[in-house]
Formats: sequence, C-alpha cells, structure tokens
Amino acid sequence: MSYLLITDFIAGLDTRKSRFTAAPGSLRLARNVHLTRGAEIEVRKKFVPVYNLPAGQTKGCTTVRGQIFVFGHATGLVVPAGVNYQQLAAPGGPALVRVLSTDNFNGKIYAVAEYSDGSIYHFYDGVRVTDWDDIANSVAGVQALATLLAKRVDAINEVMAVATNNTIVVTAAAPGVPFNYTASVANGGAVNDQSLTPTLSQASVPGVAAVAATCSFTITGGSDGQGVNQITSIVVGGLALLNVPMDWVSSNNATASAIASHINTNMPGAQWTASASGAVVTFTARDMGTAYNGKALTVGVSGDVSVVIATPSVGGVNPVAGTAQVVTFTIGGTFEGLDVFNITINTTTVTARGNASGTGQFVRTLGQKMYATNSSLMHFSGFVGTPGTPDPTQWDTATTGAGFINMSTQDGGSADLTGLAVYQNRMAVFSRRNVQIWTVDPDESQNKQDQVLSGLGTKSPRTLAAFGDLDVFFLSESGVRSLRARDASNMASADDVGSPIDGELLAYMNYLDEALVTQAVAVAEPFEGRYLLAIGPTIYVFSHFPGAKVSAWTTYSLDEIAPNAVVTDWAVSYSSLIARVGDQLCLYGGQSGQEYATNDEFEYEVQLPFLDAGQPGQTKNIHGVDLGVEGIWTVFLALDPQQPDVKEIIAKVEGSTYGSWGTNSAVGQSTHFSLTLKNKARGYARLANLMIHFTGQDV
Repeated sequence: MSYLLITDFIAGLDTRKSRFTAAPGSLRLARNVHLTRGAEIEVRKKFVPVYNLPAGQTKGCTTVRGQIFVFGHATGLVVPAGVNYQQLAAPGGPALVRVLSTDNFNGKIYAVAEYSDGSIYHFYDGVRVTDWDDIANSVAGVQALATLLAKRVDAINEVMAVATNNTIVVTAAAPGVPFNYTASVANGGAVNDQSLTPTLSQASVPGVAAVAATCSFTITGGSDGQGVNQITSIVVGGLALLNVPMDWVSSNNATASAIASHINTNMPGAQWTASASGAVVTFTARDMGTAYNGKALTVGVSGDVSVVIATPSVGGVNPVAGTAQVVTFTIGGTFEGLDVFNITINTTTVTARGNASGTGQFVRTLGQKMYATNSSLMHFSGFVGTPGTPDPTQWDTATTGAGFINMSTQDGGSADLTGLAVYQNRMAVFSRRNVQIWTVDPDESQNKQDQVLSGLGTKSPRTLAAFGDLDVFFLSESGVRSLRARDASNMASADDVGSPIDGELLAYMNYLDEALVTQAVAVAEPFEGRYLLAIGPTIYVFSHFPGAKVSAWTTYSLDEIAPNAVVTDWAVSYSSLIARVGDQLCLYGGQSGQEYATNDEFEYEVQLPFLDAGQPGQTKNIHGVDLGVEGIWTVFLALDPQQPDVKEIIAKVEGSTYGSWGTNSAVGQSTHFSLTLKNKARGYARLANLMIHFTGQDV
C-alpha cells in the first residue's frame, strides 16, 4: 500500500494554479485559521466584544501609551471604562463622519477628521490645528474641489468619476445601466453665486444581446411504413443535416423528436442544432448574429409523409454593446472655502466643503515632525522657540522647519497623494500608482528624493503597515505588495508578497462596493507577527516569520460578532489587538489574549487541492486517512476535480490518529483526491500533517 504524506502547509492559501495542479502543502481554502512558525495550521482565537460604545456616537479607534481612544463630535460623551473618548469638535457643530487618519506625536494623538458638511479638520490632543485654515485657503480652489468631489463620487460602486479643471465627469460603471443624479450647493461665504450644474453628456443606451437565427418545419402527416414513409433529406442553407432517411414512426410528434435527436447525435459539428416541440422541428444556428438569417430550408419526403416548411431562417441579431451614461458636473461662480457642494448618485450623496479640497487627509510622524498629504503636496510641521521645540500644530511656512514639497514636480505620476509610510527611516510617499522614497530631515533643506517607483501605489492608504523598519505592506490595485530593500544599498523594490492570493483577491475586490476597497484597513500586529488586511467582511491574514521561512496567507471572517461583520479600524495596545466592528471594540483572544471559541461561535475550514501523488494518470483506490491534529476535525473526501463541492464525510476525529488510535478508513477511487477539514470552533485546534493511504492501479 502506498501513501501520500503532507508534512506541512508552508505554501498556505495559493490559488495561482488550478485545483488539480496546485502543489501538495498548498491550500484552496483556509478560513479562520493561520500558519504557525512551524508551518502548521492552527485555528484562530476568538474576537471578543469587550467594549460596547454608545450607538452611532463615536468613530475610529487608536491607542496611545497603551490606552484605547475613540472619537466623536459630542461634548462629554460617556464611554465604557477602559476606553477613552476624545472630542473632535468642528466649527459649526457638524457630525463626525469618519476619522481619516491618526498618528501619535509626543504621546498625544494627531487626528484628521471628516464631517457631515464635507469639511476636514486636523486636531492635536483634541484641539483643532488652525494653521490648516490658512493652508486650506491657499491650496483649495475649483480644480482641487473638483478632484476631491471626483474622488468621493468614484467610491460609489455604480459609477466612475474623474476631474478636469472645474468639471467632474461621472460615467456609469456598467454600459446600458443608467443612474439617477442631482446636484446642490449651499452658500457659506460672502458671495452667493456658487453653482454645481449637471449636464447629461451621453445618455444610457441598453445593450442588445446576440440572438441566433432559426428556421423550422412541421410534420403534418404520415403513417407507419418502414422504408416507405420517410423524411429523406433536410438541407439548411446548402448544408445537409440528415445523413440517412428517417422513417415516420408512431406519430408526428414522435417522428419530430426522433429526427432532432438523430441530427444532434450524428452531426455534432454541424452549424445548426435541432430541437423538437410537438410536431415542429427547429434548427438553431450555433453562431449568434445576422449572418445566418435568410438560409433556405428544404425537406425531402417520400410515401405519405407531409410537412409544412416555415420561412427561411430568421431572428439572428448581432450583439450591440450598451452605451454608458455620462454626466458632467460643472462648478461655477466665485470659489469660497465655506461653500458646500453635494452630488447625489442614485441614493448616495457625497459632500465637500470648498476648503476641504486644500486640507491634508493623511498624516504620519517621522523625525520630530508630522507629515501630511494634501493633493500633490507633502506638508511638514516645524519648530517653535529657541532652541527649537518640535510642534505638530505649526505648519505655516513662516515657522522654522515647516513647509511643503510639491511631489508632482518631482514625479509626474504623483498629482494626487494618497498616503505615507515610514520605510527604512525614510518617508514613502504614495499616490494611486506611484511611490516616491524621500530622505527627510528636521532641516528641510536636507530633504531629498532617493527613488521613484512607477506603476505601484495604493488607493487604500489605511492598508499601509510597516513591519519594523524593513518592510511596508499595502493593498495596491494589482494585489498585496510590499516595499523592501533589494540589496545593501537599501534602495526599495516592490515585492509581490500577495501573489498566491492576488487572483482571488482581485476578483473579490471587483465584487465589493468601491468604498469598501478604498476604506480597507490593515495592521501589522506585533504579538504573533501577522499582517491583517480587512477588506469588507473578509480579513486576509499573512503569517510572516522570515527566520522560519514561513510566509503564507489564510483568511478570517468575524462570524462570532455578526454575519458579514466589517472591521473599520485596527488598533494595538500594550497587550491586545483591537478590532472595531460597528459600535463594538473586540479584543483578539479576549482580555487575556488567549481565549478561544468554546461554543461553536465560528467555523474553521481547510481545503486541499486535488492531489495525484505524483501519478496524475494513475487510478488510485483510497483506503484511509491519518491525521496529526489537536482538537476536533471533521474530514471530507472529494474525488472529482470537476465537481469539487461533491464530497462525503469520512471521519470525525479528536486528536491524532497515528499509532494506537488507528487509521480512519475511507473508500474511493479516482486519479485525484482532495480533503476538506472543518468544524465548529470549540477550543484550540491544530492540523500538523496528514497522510492518505491508497493503492495504485496501472493504466
């Protein structure tokens, strides 16, 4: 008897190859599990909802000096013990919509917040940073406002948007599928002449589906008479479809059915297929379109058989692509920073205040300064007093050390910056499809560009996460990538760290609403050394242990919190990984950090590819399975790569089956076989290895 031993699962989730050519040790599905440093699979801990926040009153989550903070616009909001509340109050009292970015500076929180009136403001330790008022007024303008509105509209799933000068061009994502639209403005300045005018530039025209041409005849009479009463020939457009005469049998209906079946069986490559309905035989062109319209149909008969032939083939239609609706929104009037502009697409409204287009949206701390992205500009804070003291509230260029760099003059692809990350003690400046690496210094005259990486970037800046000072992981439009040093020069290169899952991930991202992709969040948690990327209700988990040469992907889903639960924020305290889900703060592993599910709170599942034991052409008789496991596992066997979901339970095990426990018997025959192992989580569980016993048959 032979066996196939899977010693470890070091490849992790890998969908680059088909389900029957993927390597042993790789996984097709790995849900609610991750890899250990020994490349074994273990079930994840439970996300425990420890803190229930006031419903709808807070946003965001971060930590400073090990303390958890959430944010809101209300005064004196009461939050659970163990959580701190920081008010971010904007002028005029609008509601806080989201926290765009946070970082810590000198033990205090620097935050950028967006509000219901479309405004954006900066805060340091809960106090508004007013230097940004002047910056916004100097940077904001009609073109910057159009760019900001386009970015927010583009996050709506039904449309795509781009800005040019003072216009936002909105195009339906699906040609032929129209969208409703409106625009409105609200005056906030001295001159009440602002406008936002929508114009239908191109109407939506539904596409036309391709249709195949058809023709038919009806058998109207006949009687039994073998070799006498027959359909002797059928010709469509000069092509003979009947290779032998067909007797009239039993009835007109039965004869029609027999003719259709005979043609489809004996003329499989013909341009026409046959079908029967009652006494009518219909021929349908295999190719769609008008090319097969007007083909003559002739039917030969003998004896008393009679037929009625319909007109020559008709009904073929060529496909016509739908036309996408295009609406152009034009900003007019006197630009003023306090004017508010609204665009509604179907049921989603986006709002932007004029001066928000000149306000930085993403911040990062490095080398005694705060840095912020603002359109194509990277701003940095300065110093006050003598000797100079770092002050993250001082951004005005008149302040010593404060200033900005126009990244679009350094690289043409950096017209709209999206995020910042610390890389090798330098600043990586991201746009959607470009990255610039800069050496930055407290003395701004020492700032210098080191490198430009083109064709690489992110539209999801909150996925930027640094692993120490060596790697920066992020979600790009082509999958998960990382910046890392390519050689001793420390020059950065892009590593396709996400390649094992990129195909699956991109398909998943195309399925999601665009807003869920742009608002994806990630964290490099320091306790177990994993990168967790939350996109919609799925968390992609990268177990990265360079010393053990383990770099593998799996997934989590927070079913114990709610179906399709979405993580909106990650944070790390001294002892816990924190996930914000709605109005709950959930601790990974609970407050002890070691809590596993105990009552079927979620299901874990591992699926192997279809394996052939190195002999893809050999039929194998499956006899049994041995498992090196801890905890409870249910084992399923599948034998058909064409029907991977067809499988049967072959074992339920708790603990290893090697040695005295005995092999789990299994019966099956195939050239390829796949195992799925899953169960409801009840405590710790681990899958170390497995063995499939079989005997091979010579082909």
